[in-house]
Amino acid sequence: MNSSDACHVVEGCPGVYIDAFQGHFLRQKSKNPNALFILSHYHGDHYQQLPRNFKYQGPASIHCTPITARLLKEIHEVPSHLVVSHPYGATFDYEFQLPVDSKTADTSNSHKERRQDKVKVTFYDAHHCPGACIIVLELSNGNVHVHTGDMRYNASLFRTFPRLRIAVEKNKIDCVYLDTTYSHPKHDFLPQEVAIDTIASQTQALLAKNSSDRHSNSRTLVMLSCYSIGKEKVLLESSRRCNQPVYVSAKKLRMLQCIDNNGETFVSKEDGHSISVSANEPTSTYTRDLSTSDIHVIPMGLAGEMWPFFRPNFQKIAKYVQDLDFGIVPPETEMGGASPNDAAPTSKRSSYDKVVAFIPTGWANASNWNKKNAISIKDVVIESIHGTPRTIHVEVRLVSYSEHSSFSELQAFVQYLRPRTVIPTVFSNEVDSQKIVTRFQHLLDHTKAQKAFFRTMVSKVDNAPPAQDEYMTTNNEKKPSDDSIVKHQQFCNTSPCQHDTDNDNVEITQIRSVPASEESPGNITLSHVDTLVTMGFPEQEARRCLFQCSNNMSMAIDSLLGACSVQSAEIHRTCRDAVNGTDQRGKSQKAEAFGAGKRKRSTECTQGTQITDFFQVKR
Repeated sequence: MNSSDACHVVEGCPGVYIDAFQGHFLRQKSKNPNALFILSHYHGDHYQQLPRNFKYQGPASIHCTPITARLLKEIHEVPSHLVVSHPYGATFDYEFQLPVDSKTADTSNSHKERRQDKVKVTFYDAHHCPGACIIVLELSNGNVHVHTGDMRYNASLFRTFPRLRIAVEKNKIDCVYLDTTYSHPKHDFLPQEVAIDTIASQTQALLAKNSSDRHSNSRTLVMLSCYSIGKEKVLLESSRRCNQPVYVSAKKLRMLQCIDNNGETFVSKEDGHSISVSANEPTSTYTRDLSTSDIHVIPMGLAGEMWPFFRPNFQKIAKYVQDLDFGIVPPETEMGGASPNDAAPTSKRSSYDKVVAFIPTGWANASNWNKKNAISIKDVVIESIHGTPRTIHVEVRLVSYSEHSSFSELQAFVQYLRPRTVIPTVFSNEVDSQKIVTRFQHLLDHTKAQKAFFRTMVSKVDNAPPAQDEYMTTNNEKKPSDDSIVKHQQFCNTSPCQHDTDNDNVEITQIRSVPASEESPGNITLSHVDTLVTMGFPEQEARRCLFQCSNNMSMAIDSLLGACSVQSAEIHRTCRDAVNGTDQRGKSQKAEAFGAGKRKRSTECTQGTQITDFFQVKR
């Protein structure tokens, strides 16, 4: 995940920080007891620099799912009183103070101008690793933001999330903070269920060849590459198929025990696939006894490096087997290793003459090189316990498996949400970030961007002090005196307007209040009319829409934009029919109709062309 503030700070929600456990967020923001820190899941690139061993003192609490909470408290050793868990689907409120607008605020009364606001927060299953969540944030203005953390999009699962589904149906999704780990079209890998079946079935076939005598010299060892948290689905299904436990490190076992939640299922039934395994008895699925398992979990990176291209580590794998021959416990590492106080297993292990290491990764098909070398084989000579060299057969197999979304899945997710904007959370630099955004541009709801732009202009007008022009009035304002009107008449009748290109004399002959029958109950504010006119809308239409919308600028803009779209469609239809000659009145009449269409576009629908052209330029 990128360290840029834009990935961690939620628009319109001051005090909300997601996966922001580094830099000034930890040094400063976490000192605010009212700040809302959210950890989407327990992966190192998300908890980042969060202090271990009870050194995190907040006072800001960390909000997360129950599984992540147990990992924070028992593995990371964050003080329990600073961890707050929320189950999937439960909604909680976070209240915050809106900042004062320094341009319009009265500094002497700034404490009075700060107003309370709140956001509703809901966690849903991110389909990534145990405890991972996407975060749905519902703002008081109706907008909904979605932060995905890390996720693997699955339509049949995500469309069951109630508050997300309602926001989509109401077209309220505004910003999506998107996991863009695999945001290039080249990344298109197998569905998880297919990849799990591939690894589990191959493991089953390999171990079936082992002799029933566990002390035979002709044996195969299967290694499954795994993160500290994640890919448990592969482990569980392989264990079930082979009817034997999986050997894990002491630290990995403690993590798996944290993940266990009264039978919580790690693999859901999806899209017709029936793989479903439970972790309600992790101690029977996993073991610390080397003599009971031919399936070993190893840390990612031991069997091979994936960046910038795949390079198998035959020697490291061979060294692992050689250590087993000599009764040395497999090396414990940060990615699932044991602490110094953990007792090492002492069971003697028989020798293996063949090792197959699986690397489940989304990078398996990322390049032609990786595809070509998806199965790499080498015979390696190691030292035996008898002091003589012996040869073992080593294979490394890449399998296209990921707990992140593929590019096509990301597109499907954005298309489902139809947000105003996408904010990438994984990118190398700003240029890369912009490239990623352009790949989703055609899936965004651009009318939301237009409306957001106009509302920004409106909010500036609404927050500005009232106009001081004594000759512009509504029913609620003081009417100018007759003397002031006469003086202004005399001035206008004798002085040409300096800014009028036609040099016409301007004369005020009457100032009248708009009759109540022509106004909304709360009056049409003339500054609102002026704002709409400067935005390109005809004055008459602006007045009409303000009247119909009870002087509500946002509603009026929505109404005018809708009318503009209809008129633009009619104009394009008129021009198209004229060019195609659908009226069958001859070439001269076609040209006349085409000219009329152009004139109509330039005179009757000024707002449509101005607005459309403006956003074309902006894009």
